[in-house]
Amino acid sequence: MSAVTVRRRVAAPPEEVWERVTEVRRHGDHVPLTAITQDEDLRLGSIFVARTAVGPLGFDDPMVVSGWEPPPSTPARMRMVKTGALLAGWASIEVVPVAGGAEVAWTEEIVPTPSGLRPLARLVDPIARRATAALLARVLDGVLTGLPPVDGRA
Repeated sequence: MSAVTVRRRVAAPPEEVWERVTEVRRHGDHVPLTAITQDEDLRLGSIFVARTAVGPLGFDDPMVVSGWEPPPSTPARMRMVKTGALLAGWASIEVVPVAGGAEVAWTEEIVPTPSGLRPLARLVDPIARRATAALLARVLDGVLTGLPPVDGRA
């Protein structure tokens, strides 16, 4: 799947937005059938796992934090690499100050790890992009709940 980016602008300082979007355990609260485990505070090299399952049937989506530049860096940036048996790819979450608050941009590119699934992935790319954008929007809207949009725009 080609990369997808979702953005939100909120009336809050970049540090608060950063704290909310990098609390990855909360991401699972907004993804159906998914829980995220993390054994330590996030930093460069940290590993966390998103487990999506119905009962005993499911899969793990392990990720490694490969970039970590918290505020006051501009942009503040967290980059993750997917290392699972089913999903590979990467994601980047960036937070920048804007007039009246901060903007967060979440970009993600997902590819199937098994090479035999890649031709199918190319066929369903438009659907996968829309589904991924909707999921990223849901997570961002969830973790940013209560923060008003900048200039009436989320």
